[in-house]
Amino acid sequence: EGEPRAKSVTIHTLGKQTYDLVVDLDSSSVSRKILRQVRGNKKVGRYPSFLKRIQHSFLYDLQVPKLSDQHIVKAYE
Repeated sequence: EGEPRAKSVTIHTLGKQTYDLVVDLDSSSVSRKILRQVRGNKKVGRYPSFLKRIQHSFLYDLQVPKLSDQHIVKAYE
């Protein structure tokens, strides 16, 4: 009790609460649309190129490089 934990939310509850950390593992056009609705103190995303990093710098507080074009699970095995 009182310890941090991951929390599942629905699209309807996203804007009603402020989250400490929001991590966008996909960083796709669809996930960015959803992320715009989320209030978070820190937002983390991934970028495939330097240009994309610049384009989406307004949305994320921190960006990490995508290691490849593979699926997220396979990219970090």
